[in-house]
Amino acid sequence: MDPISIAAGTIGAKFLEEAVKFLWSEAGKILDRYHKAKEKKEEVIEEPAPPELKLPARRVIDFDAVRKREDDLLDARDRLTRYYQGHRPIAADDERLVVGVQTLLDLVGEVYRQETPRLLLENRQKIDEVEAGGSVTGIRTNMKEGKATSEQEIGIVKGDVTGIDYKS
Repeated sequence: MDPISIAAGTIGAKFLEEAVKFLWSEAGKILDRYHKAKEKKEEVIEEPAPPELKLPARRVIDFDAVRKREDDLLDARDRLTRYYQGHRPIAADDERLVVGVQTLLDLVGEVYRQETPRLLLENRQKIDEVEAGGSVTGIRTNMKEGKATSEQEIGIVKGDVTGIDYKS
C-alpha cells in the first residue's frame, strides 16, 4: 500500500456475504418483474432486506429506472455471480468485490428510489502547504461498515494533517 494511503475500517466478510446474496437475488427479482410487467410503471416487493443496507421492507420498483439502467444492472449482477455461486472467496479486503457490491447497491437503490449507504469513501488531495495553526482532513466519517482511503500529497506541513477522522 502506498505510504500516504490510509485505510480505516474494513467491511466484514459476513456483511459482504449477506450483501452479495441479497443484492444478486434482488437484482434478479427486479429484472424478472420488469420483463414480466413492462406495461406497468412500478411494482412492490415486500420482504425484509439486511438492515445494514438501509432498504425498507416495502420497496417500490420504478420500471422507468429499470428501463434506463437495465444493462448496468445486468453487468453489475454478472460481476458478483462468481462470489454468489461460491467460485470466488468472499474476503473483506477484495476491492473488486467491495466495488461490485457498492455498484449493485447503488443501482438497486436507484431503482427503488432509496438512498443507500456508502461502503467506500475515497479521498485524494494535493496540497502545497498547511500553514501553522491550519489543518487539513481528508475524510470525516461515522460509517459503521465500509472502507475509507485517503491519499494526501502535501508539500510543506506546519499545521495538522489528518487522513481519516473517524467518529463513532
